[in-house]
Amino acid sequence: MKSRILLMGVAFLLASFTISGQNTAPRIEKFDVIQKEQGEQGVVQTVVRGVADDAEEGMRLNYTYRIVSGSGYLEPVKRYAILHQEKEEQVVIELKVTDSKGLSVTKELTYTPVSNDPRNIYLDAVSWKAAIGKNFIKNPAFKFQQRDPNLPNVLLIGNSISIGYTPYVQKLLAGTCNVNRIPANGGDTNKCIRSFELWMGDNQWDVIHFNFGMHDFKRLVNNALDIRGAHVVSPRAYKENLEAIVALLKTTGAKLIWASISVVPEGADGRIKGEEVTYNKIALEVMEKHEDIIIDDQYALTSKYPEDQRPANVHFLESGKERQAKQVVEHVLEVLQN
Repeated sequence: MKSRILLMGVAFLLASFTISGQNTAPRIEKFDVIQKEQGEQGVVQTVVRGVADDAEEGMRLNYTYRIVSGSGYLEPVKRYAILHQEKEEQVVIELKVTDSKGLSVTKELTYTPVSNDPRNIYLDAVSWKAAIGKNFIKNPAFKFQQRDPNLPNVLLIGNSISIGYTPYVQKLLAGTCNVNRIPANGGDTNKCIRSFELWMGDNQWDVIHFNFGMHDFKRLVNNALDIRGAHVVSPRAYKENLEAIVALLKTTGAKLIWASISVVPEGADGRIKGEEVTYNKIALEVMEKHEDIIIDDQYALTSKYPEDQRPANVHFLESGKERQAKQVVEHVLEVLQN
């Protein structure tokens, strides 16, 4: 009798051990698709992202994404994937999460791309918000500008430096012009050519103030700023791209103002001081072929006031942004009056 009780106790302990040590499948806590600006180059990608948890400590989780229906393909990157589509259409995506014991869980979502008609982005607040995405939603430079149909329209094209002076330009020209900026960091000349149709919107521009270069001569290693890397856009390609961009801008019928590249201080990440001078010379050669393109010499301006610039940084303090804006406004008003 005692031996039977003892055996029953051992069996109970074994059963208890088996239950307490039993593995359970992981849980998918979040699964979504977002538009995200990736890396130093600022490429906006469609990111498919899952977040899972496992009850057992130390379990390694493997994330696998696949398209169940719809066109395109998924590029796996660590625990997420990049969705690539040649045409915008609805797609069903499955996420499968597997732990180190082989137990898995799956979940599906349906993703419908937001189709944004370029002709509406500067006219409709909803379209504008969709165009800028989440990256700049709180940035004052990207506040939707309600147009006055009785005023001339001005478009600012440029990188983060132009983002800095945009609100000042808009304030200084309020009541005189409608001032919009492109719905992105302009980046390099390649990006402009790819994005030209979107950036032009309804194409009702009286003046276009544009600048490229700071992102062309920057140097990258593994998508990070590093002077040991090569130029993003070579001097030769920069010239060819600028010629193509000018040709595209000419089709709008707008009056054009070219802004030279602002000064690069010593120690700025991924950029070598002096290379902005080389690229400015290339740009000037292109612009001087066209007598009707006005030159806004932002390089000369920013060289005079080093106190306006952040240490070892291409960006400017508020005093510098305001000073740059005043010069932009002077050229815009000059063009409109002629």
